[in-house]
Amino acid sequence: MSGDHVESLQRILHVTVNKSPSIIFNDCEDEPWNGDSKNLPLYIGNAPFLNGEPHKLIDNVDKILQVLVKKANKIHANPITVMYHVFSRSEIIKWPNLINICNLSISQCCLYLCCPQYYGIELQIDDRISKLLEFFQSNSGKALKFGIDILLNLQQDNPEDYLVINKKLSELLVKELCDRTLGNPKTKIISIINSLISNKSIAMLLCKEWFNSAVWDKPLMVERKLFWGRLLAITSLNEFGPGKLDDDSWYHNQTPTRQTYFSSRMTLPALIASINTVQSEISQGNVISNSVIKTFIKIDSEMRYYVLKYFGKILEGNSIKARVGRNAMSRFGEYRSQSLNKTYTFMLTINGDNSFGFCLNFSWILITLCYGIQLNKVNTLMCSFCASDSDKVKELMCFCSKCVFMGDDEQVMAAKVLVEKLPIEQEIDKFTNQIYWLTYKSINVMVKPCLDEYIAIIRHMSEASNEEERLQLFSHYCIWHSIVEHQDFLDKFWHYINLSLSLIMRACCIYLPDGLEDDEAIQYLTTQGRGKLQNLLLYRANKFKVRIGNNDSLMSPQLTLLPVDFIGDIIEIVKRLIIIYPSKHIKISTVDILYGLDLELFTSVCIIIMTESKLFKNIHLRCDAASMSLFYLNIYANNYWNKLLEFQTTKSYLVKALTMVFVDTQKASYYDRINFRLPLVENISGLLKVPEYKVSFNNLVDTDNQLFVHLLHLLLNDMSFLIEEVVSLLTEIKRRENQPDPQNNVDTDTSNVFNSNTNSGTSTNPNNGDDNENNEQILDEGGDNRSSSFQMLKSRARSTVTYGLKVCKLVGLFSELFKTYILDSPIILPQVVTCLNNCIDNLVGPNCLKLKVKNMTEYNFDPREWLRSIMSCYNNLNSNMHVFCKSIAAEERYYNHNTFKKALRIARRENMFPSKILANFQVMIETVQQFASNLTIEVDIPEEFLDPIMQEIMLDPVLLPTSNNVMDRAVIERHLMSEPTDPFNRIHLTSDDLVPQPELKEKILRFMNEHNIN
Repeated sequence: MSGDHVESLQRILHVTVNKSPSIIFNDCEDEPWNGDSKNLPLYIGNAPFLNGEPHKLIDNVDKILQVLVKKANKIHANPITVMYHVFSRSEIIKWPNLINICNLSISQCCLYLCCPQYYGIELQIDDRISKLLEFFQSNSGKALKFGIDILLNLQQDNPEDYLVINKKLSELLVKELCDRTLGNPKTKIISIINSLISNKSIAMLLCKEWFNSAVWDKPLMVERKLFWGRLLAITSLNEFGPGKLDDDSWYHNQTPTRQTYFSSRMTLPALIASINTVQSEISQGNVISNSVIKTFIKIDSEMRYYVLKYFGKILEGNSIKARVGRNAMSRFGEYRSQSLNKTYTFMLTINGDNSFGFCLNFSWILITLCYGIQLNKVNTLMCSFCASDSDKVKELMCFCSKCVFMGDDEQVMAAKVLVEKLPIEQEIDKFTNQIYWLTYKSINVMVKPCLDEYIAIIRHMSEASNEEERLQLFSHYCIWHSIVEHQDFLDKFWHYINLSLSLIMRACCIYLPDGLEDDEAIQYLTTQGRGKLQNLLLYRANKFKVRIGNNDSLMSPQLTLLPVDFIGDIIEIVKRLIIIYPSKHIKISTVDILYGLDLELFTSVCIIIMTESKLFKNIHLRCDAASMSLFYLNIYANNYWNKLLEFQTTKSYLVKALTMVFVDTQKASYYDRINFRLPLVENISGLLKVPEYKVSFNNLVDTDNQLFVHLLHLLLNDMSFLIEEVVSLLTEIKRRENQPDPQNNVDTDTSNVFNSNTNSGTSTNPNNGDDNENNEQILDEGGDNRSSSFQMLKSRARSTVTYGLKVCKLVGLFSELFKTYILDSPIILPQVVTCLNNCIDNLVGPNCLKLKVKNMTEYNFDPREWLRSIMSCYNNLNSNMHVFCKSIAAEERYYNHNTFKKALRIARRENMFPSKILANFQVMIETVQQFASNLTIEVDIPEEFLDPIMQEIMLDPVLLPTSNNVMDRAVIERHLMSEPTDPFNRIHLTSDDLVPQPELKEKILRFMNEHNIN
């Protein structure tokens, strides 16, 4: 060996061969050596294996390295670091046996980790792995590769030891992540993890260690104990997290972000600066977490499957959170905060679901992974993914087995057969399909409950009873705002929502019943439709020569196999953000939360859902989701509502959509019906004040007369019922107020209940036999007033009064705009007259004093406003005085001349109308009285000429084939608009089934002529 080579080798090993007999090994434990062999050489004198001869180094490198390991351990240095320095110097200094020295240094590290006894070292495995992690933490770049090479060498030569070491290393990494916070995101540990998982074999083993756990069915434990939970748990919502459940010191020692940034008063600039700081820290934490997830996913399909599979497990475990949220909303009808409740931590333990902060982070990761799916590639997504019978889908999306699809069981089976022939619907292994549908589930079980909580905090803040409480709630609002209204979150979120809206639109309009794409629709979309899916509404109407909302629409297999919850969740999540929108007026908002929504596409999807009752059979989806979302746009985001009204699709179809939904709400329960119809009445009333939409209503009357009649019929039914329900409720409230303890004065005597119902005029309509039964059913569903609590009575009174007045005003608008049609309709006019007479009788008739409770404003009840609305209807319809006044006089149950005179006196006293209108009303009263005096006849009408329910002479008799009874057409058609059944036996019946009776009609007309009956 040449002298140069000896010198190089000594420099690589950082040792000096010295023949001095006084220096054998420099292994004194007291020597101040910092463990860095660069700074202090190891002097080797007359060692037995060298005998003071430098040229023998080449044959004893392995022994020298052993000495270095022992020396480092004795002076509490890290032997792995010492070996790495040998390794790194061997790469710098030219040496013919470079590879041999590199391999030897790695081998020594492996030997140290597996069998420290070889060096005479007694060291537990946890301490050895800590040395390895310490090495990773104190180095970067090539050093991390050196550490990975150690693990790979172990895997090859000592597979059993490798498994043990890998397991301990994975546990240490998770432990290091436990105190990861916004201020300390553990960037170095994340960098180490990214380096480790860049190698497939190491990543696979680590992944299995982090996944193979018995607590995957307990999401809370995943969040607290497992790698994936700790990776994604960095959040500003750390005040009520899972750490409060035990004695882990790091949980209790950390200061909540809310208290750090928002616990005290501050100026607006300081407040905005604090929010920006928190959002910046959130961004940094998410970027780091994203890097790990993406590294795992990019390794290969097997690794990607592992990651997505356990994401699915986390989502499945959080289904309780979604159910609790739905139950709370259904029971209370309002948003109530969970995290501000003192029992939140306890409930978190009981339910075992994840904290709000974790849920938002987890969903953020998923929508970020979906961000790569471009909107113009929506046609590559599987609509039938959740309905697939593939074992892989069932394992990956374990919640799919509980999905309810758009079609019934028979339709779903047929649709599955059709999609089997479509290649695009078989790409279950495609990452975009897998991540897209996992993200949908996160919207359902994570994002919705989080937004509900955010809304609850906003509403609690507006209802705060004092300044201190308001400031406390405002600090909670700020910390939620920093996440939910984060620019990056909203960018990714709206991309996913628009992608989903596009998918729904395609399933409705692009695909044919055989599952193939409609080539003409595609061509229309690229030419006349300007690439906008929302324009397919116009295409459907033009192609099929039918109006939107026809009942013959056939469902494509793609739409059949979409989960009902998926469509509902996409609409519902937008609705929640619309509710949040007004909070932007709290001046800390720098982002318009609705900026990313494709408003025209969203509106078009809502219109299709509302109009296509054959496709979308779920009344809650059509009303509570689609219709209510548009209502909230009108109420909370009026600038977006005004923009919506300018769209051509809206001008063409919104009026019909709202009308159809209103009619179909008749199928819902009492409380749902009221909740659904109130926003519909608001929107319809608003549209009637817009000139272009007045035209739309005129078109509806001309083109779909039956639908408009049905709408007006139901409005009149509601109006009659509501005025009587208001009387009934206020009467009971007045009775309770006169008792010593109105809160507890509940009458449980069933006879009193019956008498109360009959005396207060419970919901009857003499102009329609079924209306009596229908309204009695409504009252049964609503519950009896005497057995209700006082608070329940007050709540029902407020909601009933609010809805009732809005219905009165809407009927007033219709009576003004469509007076000619109403006066000419033999079906509608008698019902309008009965309804108006009923209302005016309750407001100013003999029983009007029942309405006088102690505080009318508490119930939003203004009898003058009600009377003004009712009298406006009379004035509007008085244009054809002969027809209208004659109908009023013919209505015998509620018409009373004195009641009309009293209404006129009140109107004059309160200056409700200009003198001209009051004069016209006076003329109408007198004309009605004249007609009433001439209507009295003494003629015995044969039984066969009378309607069996209304006991009035029939003008157009028809046979009911289901019961062989004969009724007047106007009466039975009004009944069928409320309920499509035979009133005598409840068998299904439609107006098309009615059989005209021309011979009987001729007899009746002859009888009327003979006896001078008009």
